[in-house]
Amino acid sequence: MTLARLTLGLMEAVEWVNEPLKEAAQIQLRAAFDTGVVRHAANGYVGRAVISVARLVNSKPLRNMLVESPDSPLALAVSDSLYQDVVLSGLPGLPVNRFQQVAIEEKEYAGWAWLLAPHRNMTDGGHRDVILQPGPAQGDER
Repeated sequence: MTLARLTLGLMEAVEWVNEPLKEAAQIQLRAAFDTGVVRHAANGYVGRAVISVARLVNSKPLRNMLVESPDSPLALAVSDSLYQDVVLSGLPGLPVNRFQQVAIEEKEYAGWAWLLAPHRNMTDGGHRDVILQPGPAQGDER
């Protein structure tokens, strides 16, 4: 599953939940992604990526993005390595030029992240006529 498909799926899920609700009752979702080895341990999952995602999803910049983007159902944070390796690779589906780089300092974590508050009519800043859309089907992106 590509990052674009996962992002679109999260947006659609929040929109589905919000559809019957009055505006004051609607929700927004924070999501964060990183890559790395994750292992199951006695108290849950462990690994550098688990800590990174926990810090990104609870970061002040990501929380602020939701406040500043009331029309977006989702605020997305991706680690710098995921942004460099996946988002910038040119795979279709994500508006690359709409990500904002921010410094994150949460507990013992310090690093760069890239934030996006996607919405249905988002383009990549006028450079292409691409809106947020699913990428290729699983296995097609090689």
